[in-house]
Amino acid sequence: MNTLRSLAAGLVLSMTAISAAAAGPHTRLYDAIAGEDTVIDLSICSHVVDMEVIGDGGTDLDFYIYDSQGFEMYADESLADWMSGTFTQDYSGCVDYELHVFNNGDWDNRFVVRLTDL
Repeated sequence: MNTLRSLAAGLVLSMTAISAAAAGPHTRLYDAIAGEDTVIDLSICSHVVDMEVIGDGGTDLDFYIYDSQGFEMYADESLADWMSGTFTQDYSGCVDYELHVFNNGDWDNRFVVRLTDL
């Protein structure tokens, strides 16, 4: 069973593939274009992975995570530009997800996505 559990603090993710398979954080910087959806492919290959997404503070970002079959697993539509959570898997191997970051603002927002194996 795969789960994403919301946490209290966070960082940011964006548009290309990013994976967590080895020890240590994996970090990528992205730009969320004003009024657009940025899609990031995630490949989670560890039993427990923390994910943080943090924007530059300039606009509201909404976050959605979908599994490989297109089912929404997580949504964060708060009036902030950050989120965090923990992926947990009951089995070994990699699982693919999509992170959608929608920029509700009138200008671009640079954000960071960080995956950390626990």
